[in-house]
Amino acid sequence: MPEIQVERPGNSEHGDFATNLPLRFSRATRINPLELAQAIAKHISPNDVIDHVEAAPPGFFKFLPETILAAKKRWTSFPQSGSKFGDVDTGQGRKVMVEFVSVNPTGPVHVGHTRGAVLGSALANVLEAAGFEVTREYYVNDAGNQMQMFYKSVLARYQKRTWPRSRNSRERLHGRIYHRTRKRHIEC
Repeated sequence: MPEIQVERPGNSEHGDFATNLPLRFSRATRINPLELAQAIAKHISPNDVIDHVEAAPPGFFKFLPETILAAKKRWTSFPQSGSKFGDVDTGQGRKVMVEFVSVNPTGPVHVGHTRGAVLGSALANVLEAAGFEVTREYYVNDAGNQMQMFYKSVLARYQKRTWPRSRNSRERLHGRIYHRTRKRHIEC
């Protein structure tokens, strides 16, 4: 059995893919390699896998896969589509809500807190480009136990200035942390 190769030609004018099948079978069939390539190419019609096939001298046939053709069509449409390049209508206008996680308002802020905002924003943008109607929600954690502790800590700090000693040691500790963090922030 002769060795059959399918490869990408060095010169793009020779197609995206080429095979030596006609050259390898010409001796066994006693048909000119180019004529064999033309006969084979004539019987391969475009389908989901191959867009088109052409015979090429001395006895190759070159073909363009459908996926490459589709990618080329998309890529050549890039200059005309600008910022809308790659948009699809998978979502068909269905509504989606993306909730962003907020930074803890009672603690120190650091770079790691941006992760939720960046990922949430990116996800919302991708969903919008996919045809979904996106509502973005960024929740501020300004209620609940943490805010109550924050309030008590600030109150304890205030009371320390106005009274000799706050009643609750935990509230004093939170107050000291808040005071130091605020002082460092002002110094920066």
